[in-house]
Amino acid sequence: MDAAEELAPEVGTAAACRAMGVSRATLYRRRNPTRSTDEVPVRGQQPRALKAEEPSRNSRLTQRTW
Repeated sequence: MDAAEELAPEVGTAAACRAMGVSRATLYRRRNPTRSTDEVPVRGQQPRALKAEEPSRNSRLTQRTW
């Protein structure tokens, strides 16, 4: 793995991985390790999500009997 990293700037990542028998995916994963499991990604509200008061209003409207 280290040999492929050293060779990559000279011949390119794909060629270095082929020459060393290393998977490019593995090399890229080692270059950019993932977040630790302690970090929880923060997700924003969906743009089309109902506002706080809308679900109750919508349920009242759909439960009307005509």
